[in-house]
Amino acid sequence: MNREFKRRMKREEKQQKRAQEHGRQAAPIPVQQQKRERVGLRQYIREIQAELKRVMWPTASEVFTYSVVVVFVVAVITSIVFVLDLGFAKGFLNLFAPGK
Repeated sequence: MNREFKRRMKREEKQQKRAQEHGRQAAPIPVQQQKRERVGLRQYIREIQAELKRVMWPTASEVFTYSVVVVFVVAVITSIVFVLDLGFAKGFLNLFAPGK
């Protein structure tokens, strides 16, 4: 069951409740909603494999490039935070240092 189907089911259930509250005859629930079968493990794994075949996987060079970019950005941000932390620490120590 996908998300869209679940949302449609919820909408139809709300419509039925509203119809019952107003004393009207509710529309019959479709047969596929009445039967909620348990999905077996094999079917679940087959569906996962089918979804993974549809995924557009990046190439090895793209993965390498993205990894280098991530490591570089993390290193730059870490160095900025380190410099700011060091500056604030020295500034507060000089500001509140006893005896100076």
